[in-house]
Amino acid sequence: MDVLFRPPLGWVFLHLLIAALLYLANQAPIFGRPRADKDEPGAPFTQHVRAYGKLLERTGDRAYVDHLLAEHTRRSR
Repeated sequence: MDVLFRPPLGWVFLHLLIAALLYLANQAPIFGRPRADKDEPGAPFTQHVRAYGKLLERTGDRAYVDHLLAEHTRRSR
């Protein structure tokens, strides 16, 4: 146990202890407003597609939407 308090291992031990304490402080629960739930993977993309679909629906131009879908299908193959 004495070896932990002699240089240079003492300094290494001290740095590891500080790093561990910082990690634990970062992971500790907070008091106050709770953290926001993390979105499921791909949720931002799904929201983007829905918003884009709503915008296309507002245009009322079915031929343009069909053209965009055909173009996307052609490019993705």
